[in-house]
Amino acid sequence: MGAMADYYPLIAKTAMGLQTAQDRRTLYERGRNALMAELKAITPPLRQSDITKELLAFEHAVQKVEAERAAPLGKLRRQAECSISSRRRAAHTRMIIRNMATAINQINSAMVT
Repeated sequence: MGAMADYYPLIAKTAMGLQTAQDRRTLYERGRNALMAELKAITPPLRQSDITKELLAFEHAVQKVEAERAAPLGKLRRQAECSISSRRRAAHTRMIIRNMATAINQINSAMVT
């Protein structure tokens, strides 16, 4: 298998609009599940070591996003994001999840070719 995908831009973008840690954990879990399904669906099958490398790259991106949120600028960004209404936030979250799934599919399709 070629180079690992860079999941950070996708995860950072999708997690940016989420206010709570629980919302982000839900997003990360959905992303993990989608990634695992895509990796297992590749034909011919990937080696377990390649799947593990991709999952670790995903986890590293999650850790980087969470570390940035904990930094002082992350606190200012969270305060600014709090002004978004609940309905708008919910609609935005649904859009982010759809975009993340589409992007993961595109990344995996590119890795197959």
